[in-house]
Amino acid sequence: MPSLIYEGIFESFPDVKVVIVHGGGYLPHYTAPLDRNVTAHPISAKNLKHVPTDYLKCFYYDSCVYSPVLLEALIRGVGADRIILGTDYPFGEDDPMGIIRKVAGISREDVDKIISRTPAAILGLAI
Repeated sequence: MPSLIYEGIFESFPDVKVVIVHGGGYLPHYTAPLDRNVTAHPISAKNLKHVPTDYLKCFYYDSCVYSPVLLEALIRGVGADRIILGTDYPFGEDDPMGIIRKVAGISREDVDKIISRTPAAILGLAI
């Protein structure tokens, strides 16, 4: 996924929608190395107008991380509006919406974004 950032995909195609499963894996937690490359290897930023971590909010992430604590960290990092309901069906969580509701301090509005509004928006559906 970092190659999508460094190659300037979000600059060239600002309306592209990329969803990463399992909360984006390591990507949303890999912020220091992403930005360090701009300083250590300036050529890596030739296609960028911003630091690499600014582009983390260009991706969408599914909520299937198996832990309300991890989901809370993801929400803090990228925002609830960048997360969609994920289930890992048929092997995943027994109650994927329950995990979302167990996130400390999550608002009803953010739950609605994750389970319905953001997925509908990605698909161009009105709800």
